[in-house]
Amino acid sequence: MKRVLLYSGCLFIFLSVFFLSQYFAPDYSSDKLFKIVPPEKKEHKEPENAVKVKVASITWPEKPKNISSPPIKTEKKAREKAFKGNVQIVGKFACDVRFYIDQMQKKGAKLVLYERGKGKLYGISEQNELTKIDRIDKTYSQTSRRITDDYPNAVKIINKAEKIYGPGRYEIILLIPDTLEKELKQNLVRIATRINKVKSDQISTFFINYRKQNSQLAIELEKVLVGERKFDVGQTFIF
Repeated sequence: MKRVLLYSGCLFIFLSVFFLSQYFAPDYSSDKLFKIVPPEKKEHKEPENAVKVKVASITWPEKPKNISSPPIKTEKKAREKAFKGNVQIVGKFACDVRFYIDQMQKKGAKLVLYERGKGKLYGISEQNELTKIDRIDKTYSQTSRRITDDYPNAVKIINKAEKIYGPGRYEIILLIPDTLEKELKQNLVRIATRINKVKSDQISTFFINYRKQNSQLAIELEKVLVGERKFDVGQTFIF
């Protein structure tokens, strides 16, 4: 009986110790040292002086097609068009012919003797000497000034030419640079259209007078012929 009680007491003490050890033992499963916590996501802050770059889609332009532009009519071209027809200039000398020739030669004009039959040209010097001209520069206008009847000593020059080059139909003419011819006609058209209110492409003939004004060559536009009508102008300009 005593052994039973002894074993019972020992069993009671063992169970008591075991129970107390389980109840008061620390809970290591909840310890923060072993708990894995993911790091907090930090907000990215750009520096105050940072510049934001905007990205946009880029489409390269197609190669432009060749588009022919309509021709632009300038005032100069419009004026030149009026001279494609047979616009004549009939001039009279109200000054010394030699003065007129000198002024025109300063502007590039050339005094020549022209043989109409064979188309030969001979230069005339200030001493009325003749030199054969093989070729004329294309910068000269095809419209020349015939001054045979007004040039001094014209008969002597023609006689000299006949002795040197043989008989022919000789004329003394003044070759005018093409640019000078156009400048003259543009001035005449400008005056005629302003004074008489006529269209430039309807003018067929200008009637002018060459004058000396303060040692300068002046040109008086006396009349213009439009169709079969003559219009008085009476305007003078320095040329």
